[in-house]
Amino acid sequence: MSKLEKRFLFGLFFSFLVVPAAQAYLDPASVTFLIQTMVAALIGAVFMLRNYWTRIKAWFGKKEIKPDDSFNKIKTSVDASSDASVDRQEK
Repeated sequence: MSKLEKRFLFGLFFSFLVVPAAQAYLDPASVTFLIQTMVAALIGAVFMLRNYWTRIKAWFGKKEIKPDDSFNKIKTSVDASSDASVDRQEK
């Protein structure tokens, strides 16, 4: 390390020691917002984990993931309902 780098690091370290304490105020709304954000992140992580749980289990268990037919069932039911609405409009 060069002499210039040592001086820079010493100055940076020393500047953190000299900084006075902040006289800051956190109002209840700020704290509530922070708590709400943390809870939302936690709930989002739980839902994401729940959605990918089969993939995670398969990765650790080295098992093959079977495709889920629920998307195809939803798609066919939507197609059937849209066909029925078209039939109603034609009459």
